[in-house]
Amino acid sequence: MRSLDVRQATTAYTVAVGARPGAMTWLSGGRTGPPDDTLAVANQGDGTISLLSPGEPVAEFQDVPADHLFRACIRTLALRGAVSGYPDPDLTDQICFRPDSGLTRAQMAKVLVMALSLHTEAIEPAAVDFVDLDAEDGVFPFDYVQEATAAGIISGFVGDPPRFGPYEPVTRMQLLRIVVKAAAAVGSPLPAAPAPAPFVDLPSDAADAAVVNTAFAAGLISGVPGADGRLRLMPWAPVTRGQAAKVVYGLLASLHTGDLRQ
Repeated sequence: MRSLDVRQATTAYTVAVGARPGAMTWLSGGRTGPPDDTLAVANQGDGTISLLSPGEPVAEFQDVPADHLFRACIRTLALRGAVSGYPDPDLTDQICFRPDSGLTRAQMAKVLVMALSLHTEAIEPAAVDFVDLDAEDGVFPFDYVQEATAAGIISGFVGDPPRFGPYEPVTRMQLLRIVVKAAAAVGSPLPAAPAPAPFVDLPSDAADAAVVNTAFAAGLISGVPGADGRLRLMPWAPVTRGQAAKVVYGLLASLHTGDLRQ
């Protein structure tokens, strides 16, 4: 029998074990049946089982050490194929993640499409004819953006014709809008917040107050403490790759989609 290294495996899908023996509920994954050489692994105390299949080893990012704040988040998304790294200019055959660098709108589309298992091999027709995207661009950025757009996760900028701005940076506010939309798009909208988020730079009557309150209540964001000890959202600051990984990881945890213990 072919052996399988759990550290180099991909999650085929995850099921919840019911009260009766053999009772299972499908939670996530894109395959209709177990592939060859699968291994069933009981997750740690959350009532789920993951079926693992052989996969490519996940790169160890040189700039994401074991004690990095976002290591678990980044590694989980890397295992799902949602994020990847860059060649390290100073170290041959080494990969870095650049957790403090910015994230483009096209990259954000890919992260969510892959994290939520929405990607298909075929390049579908455009859901919206963005003036700055062309099918000849291929899977990235065209297909990921169109898949995210078709799912209702992300949208472009109003205009005639509309544009997407694939290489523009994602702001912290834009990220929150996107992940709240993503939860609703996969049929698991985040619960309404019981109270306003405690950010001093977010007026209670702001257009996006409900989105921010929902994301805060779900534990997706925590804010940035100022010198006065009060929390700030900094809504229009560019989000970093590490911060985005944390928020998307939190979204996956709230949706209970897959085994997040990597």
